[in-house]
Amino acid sequence: MYLFTVSFIIALLCTKCSGQNGRSCGVFPKDQHIEEGSSTEITCRSSCVSGTVFWTLNNRRMNDSLSRRINSTHTVLLLPHSELQDPSHSSPTVQCHSEENQQILGGTTIKIYTKPQNLSCLFHSNWEMKENLPRLFTCNWDHHIYNPLKAITYYVICVRCNSVLKEICVSNVTTCTRNSLHVPQISFVQSNTIYVKAKTDDWEARSNLYTFTASQIFKIPPRNVSLTARLDHILVEWNRLPYLGVNGKCQVRYKYAKNEEVIQEVLNMTLTPDEKGTLAIDEVESCRIYNVSVRCALTQAPWSYWSPERPILTQLKKSDVKLDVWRKVSSLREGKHVHIMWKGIPSNCPGTLSYSVSHAPYYELTSKTNYTRTLCANSSCDITVNQGGYRMNLTVFYNGDFLADEVFYLTSSVENESEKLFRVNNIETKHEENGLVVAWTAPSQSASGYVIDWTYNGNDFDWKRTTSTHTTLHGLVDKKPYNITVTPLFGNKTGPSTQTFGVCSSFTNPGNVTIVNLEAYDKRAHISWRVKSQEKCNDAVVNYTIFYGTLNGPQLNVTVKNTVQDLNLKDLNPNTQYSAHVVATACSGKSRSNERLFKTKIFDTQLITVVSITGIILVVLFIGLFRAVQKFIERPVPDPSLSSLALWAQSTHQKTIIPFEPFNTPTKSLCDRVYMEEMQQTSTTAPCKSPVMIEQKERTTTSLQNYERPFLSSRTPQQCISRDSVSLLTAENSQFNPYRSQTADNSPAPHTSKKVKWLALRQQEKTPSYVSLDIFDRDQ
Repeated sequence: MYLFTVSFIIALLCTKCSGQNGRSCGVFPKDQHIEEGSSTEITCRSSCVSGTVFWTLNNRRMNDSLSRRINSTHTVLLLPHSELQDPSHSSPTVQCHSEENQQILGGTTIKIYTKPQNLSCLFHSNWEMKENLPRLFTCNWDHHIYNPLKAITYYVICVRCNSVLKEICVSNVTTCTRNSLHVPQISFVQSNTIYVKAKTDDWEARSNLYTFTASQIFKIPPRNVSLTARLDHILVEWNRLPYLGVNGKCQVRYKYAKNEEVIQEVLNMTLTPDEKGTLAIDEVESCRIYNVSVRCALTQAPWSYWSPERPILTQLKKSDVKLDVWRKVSSLREGKHVHIMWKGIPSNCPGTLSYSVSHAPYYELTSKTNYTRTLCANSSCDITVNQGGYRMNLTVFYNGDFLADEVFYLTSSVENESEKLFRVNNIETKHEENGLVVAWTAPSQSASGYVIDWTYNGNDFDWKRTTSTHTTLHGLVDKKPYNITVTPLFGNKTGPSTQTFGVCSSFTNPGNVTIVNLEAYDKRAHISWRVKSQEKCNDAVVNYTIFYGTLNGPQLNVTVKNTVQDLNLKDLNPNTQYSAHVVATACSGKSRSNERLFKTKIFDTQLITVVSITGIILVVLFIGLFRAVQKFIERPVPDPSLSSLALWAQSTHQKTIIPFEPFNTPTKSLCDRVYMEEMQQTSTTAPCKSPVMIEQKERTTTSLQNYERPFLSSRTPQQCISRDSVSLLTAENSQFNPYRSQTADNSPAPHTSKKVKWLALRQQEKTPSYVSLDIFDRDQ
């Protein structure tokens, strides 16, 4: 009603002021600001037209029931807040229209603003501050702004406080912080009421009142925490809470890692005023690092920050000690070597752990038996005992005090019986995703359980117990060959062990692939490779793939089976650079060789070699054939320098000629003897006669007629052939005879030197003569 009266008065004044100016139209008030959620009235003056008017909001016609006509020239629109809730229009436009001709008579834009909301305040400190009392006073609120271009100033004002000073804080953002010492208006005893005022040049808005007490807005600073590790728990202590006459609450949070998982727990407790904080974390695990932090608050106040986490290592608990003892026995000449191992005690516990093993013969056990004691290392112990059964006791001491013990037996009675009844058989292994599965066949004698131990280096053992004939081994070192032993248990006795060797925990890629040879030709290349396994657990090769191609061209590949380790690369381009490498594929992965570069030849070098060899063979054959034909056509020519002439003895007046054998038949002796004229004169032996003697008179009538030939001889008698091997030379019958006949005078010629020159006589002298057979050079 108040808004309507004001609007009507303004309309009347505007009408009066414009009375002298004629009839006019318009909408007022102009560009008004209204608070979100509020209603408003707008007046339309329609003196410039006749008839009724209607209203539109953002070009949408409004219900006529919201409009009422005051007189013939003024109409008032009641604009409810429900029509202004469209979030897409923070500045809605209202217009007045003539009903008669749809003419716009005037309009206005409404600016909507909001008031601050959700006011809250807090006494607090920064999380790193160690003071027990907070030093800061902070208030926060929310404010949705439709028109961010306008600067807004916020004022935090106290309504009911200790001081007359009303203004606590001034800010241009939706938070305000001051030092608590500079805020004397806030009372720590009684309640306080404040609000926030937002102000611009066009509007002003106030938040709802916020009433609080000091204990409700007191955020306690982080606590100072101390930790103490006890035998079975962790003692957590922290400093007292500020005294404000109300109870407090605290939370203790601890974290620890277990099996690669972080476990977190929170413990709650309530404190009375001025009570010191103390809490025990029970059921902690032995020898683990716990991280502990604490936060506290007054009953109705917000939580403090968490204190910085502090680590602590817990002590060893007796309840967590679960000894598991196993032994490996090897026979010696005079007894047994026993390697004793145990587990079940955390290795990172603080304090000192010591171990001892006591043993005595099993058959001598009495209450007064003296045990042999051996001090041991942290995880194993080696002792030597005689043959037979023994009772053994492992004792563990923690910081000098007894912690735990375990009794076990070393027996041999089962081993003395038939081993087939007590031995497991057929150990088999299989790889699965969760580990290595080991299975075996149970012995004929029923076993109470089994112990499986395994090692990859012979020094570090792990073992487990089971009652079934299969188990899964976890935590194996990758790609290592393991020796696995299965031992059956029969009560407190052990049966004979069965082993399997070299079982790989997992397989690695095939060994190194090396290209050992790559020979290039013009249109092909031959490549060969080898695979060298450097580890025992290299996986078997399934196939090989050879990749090859030009440097800038596509990569080609050929896959062959695992038994092939060489290949011919075909259809290559001559005089082209190529690269090649080999990939060996196995089930576990692949191995790749280094890349090799090669260049094909311009043409095939093997063809050149074949042509060259063929040409050489043909040349040799041609030369040989030529020489053979030449020797066949040409007759041998005697060398006169290799022949000699001699006279027959004068006592023999038969005129004969010794014929030569054909030249192609060599003589049997290397040298034939030649008899000179001097030898004929002094010898008393009759001259040798040819088996076929022909009268010289008949043979030489025409051969030596008018013939004279000089003949030089340089041979000694030792260089000649024997007379016994000389055949008669027949001039007419021998086609190889170069001389038809030769004769000499009966009287000896003067002999002046070794080289005697004989001249053939004429036919009329008719002196007997002969020619030696060695008339050809033997080298020829």
